[in-house]
Amino acid sequence: MIISPAGFTTWASMRPAVLRRARECPSFLIDEALKDAADKFFQDSRVWRTAHGTLLTTVADTASYSYTPEDEAMLWQVQTAWIGSDELTPIEDGEHADDDPTDTTALPRIFARRVNKIVLTPLPSAADMVIKGTVSLRPATDAIGIPQEAWSEWGEAIACGAAAQLVTHHDKPWSNPGSQSLLAGVLRDGISSASNAAGPVRRVPLRSIPC
Repeated sequence: MIISPAGFTTWASMRPAVLRRARECPSFLIDEALKDAADKFFQDSRVWRTAHGTLLTTVADTASYSYTPEDEAMLWQVQTAWIGSDELTPIEDGEHADDDPTDTTALPRIFARRVNKIVLTPLPSAADMVIKGTVSLRPATDAIGIPQEAWSEWGEAIACGAAAQLVTHHDKPWSNPGSQSLLAGVLRDGISSASNAAGPVRRVPLRSIPC
């Protein structure tokens, strides 16, 4: 799991790993493909996360709260959330459609909404409740690159994912449609490896708050 990256590997420094599989491809196309592949990698693996800390402090009858992620990142999913020793249930945007917004008898559920918003459902009736937890992150749209730890461990998978997009281009020097399936498979394997490193995406509620 990646928490507080030590530094970032830039898109430009990743290009040679893609060029080995998509020769003569222009840099701007490689960068676009790398950003797409990296975004998929982090969305699906949830391996880039924050340390356990404050997510928000409630305002009565307010559902949505701005969240400021760390540098080069934007919010992807809420992984864990707690009010004191009570654990909230993280859900995905859209799973709250049938919730009764006036029902305040149970603990609220919590989810991320793009861009960089955390939402509670139903509306909290009380103010000043501090919610702590962890979130998973993805590269910001203007990120300079990805965490060095991710590139060191899963760079081959991300590069192959980028190349998998490029080799399908028609009638180009880097065209090689026959390799697309193999390259995409390397990305899938990397996502699986990172997911195992990150731990479960959806958790069974625990009985006590983590340290």
